[in-house]
Amino acid sequence: MPRTPIGMVERIAAWSGGQGAGVRVNGQAREILPGVDDDEVRFASAANVAAICSLIYEHWPLLPVLAEHLVDNEGEVLSHPLLSDVVRWLVENRNADATTCRSVFGWLERAAELGPDQVTGMIALSGVGMLPNPGEPGAELRDLLGPTLRAFDPWRDTPGASRG
Repeated sequence: MPRTPIGMVERIAAWSGGQGAGVRVNGQAREILPGVDDDEVRFASAANVAAICSLIYEHWPLLPVLAEHLVDNEGEVLSHPLLSDVVRWLVENRNADATTCRSVFGWLERAAELGPDQVTGMIALSGVGMLPNPGEPGAELRDLLGPTLRAFDPWRDTPGASRG
């Protein structure tokens, strides 16, 4: 059986009497969200893809990040890895394009406040969670977190955590 490329999964219908959503990876069925039906998984995926693509559409300097992501993932948008790629771009360009960095964090703050839980979770995990640790270059980006995003920062109560 040929191996599925990394990052590519074949969606399969829920099994076990509809008691969970799953994927088939390299020919093996895996339940990934016990108790969650396929419609919920599709909604979460669609909401996350819509959010990350909207972010990039509103911030044109991020377009090369999306282009590279599409090449690396055979044309598929993987929302969590793409948001992590955006965070890496923010770290690399925090001084050269500070205006875009501030705008992206403002956009993420609004999306986390107003969006569905799935989008808020993606932003918390693959956005805030990917910021460099205190003492690392780029940690000062934590200063751009608004109150909603700051609540997801594991370093929020650490004195001097934003200093890079």
